[in-house]
Amino acid sequence: MTGCRKFSKDEFLHCIAEIRRKTFRPHTIKLGFKLTGLWPINSKLITDELESYDPYHDNLPRLNTPSTGSQNTEFSTPKTAERIRRNSSRLSQYDPTIQRFKDGLEKLAKGAEAQAVLALQLQREFDRTQAIMGARHARYDNSRRHIQITGIISSTQVKEMKRKEYKLDEKADQEKTKRKWKKVLIEIRKHARAKRRRGD
Repeated sequence: MTGCRKFSKDEFLHCIAEIRRKTFRPHTIKLGFKLTGLWPINSKLITDELESYDPYHDNLPRLNTPSTGSQNTEFSTPKTAERIRRNSSRLSQYDPTIQRFKDGLEKLAKGAEAQAVLALQLQREFDRTQAIMGARHARYDNSRRHIQITGIISSTQVKEMKRKEYKLDEKADQEKTKRKWKKVLIEIRKHARAKRRRGD
């Protein structure tokens, strides 16, 4: 005997849902964040989803008509987009004139409003993050342009610049000396011609 037995699809789904219920809890997920050191920017997006998750309800087969259990189940304010969709589908099975439909519609409206507020907050946070990243990239680009304009000179480049400057100075000195010697030679020639004319 191996201890195994046959089980139905519903029993299998029930076991899976039980595993999810015991595993995917806010405390367990937060402990995982702590152990790994990886914390999301907004952890409530995950923990709120887990708190509103109903493994039994989410794994029930969908029926065209509401069952007795679903008819007796009160509507709750949906906290996720998936629960809004499910509640909306569930409302479509009710007569719009009965009070239960009106109550469910009110809860659905509250959930949709909460999702809209959350979406707005997320959009603002995303825009703020994009602005921060844009400013950071702008500072980086400006620093690179500043480096390209002013330049960062290495010691080798400094030596090369000094060598070129020395050559320029040396050439200028040579030209200056050449001009002086040219003047001296002109004066020597003048003096020699004058001396020859005097018969010295």
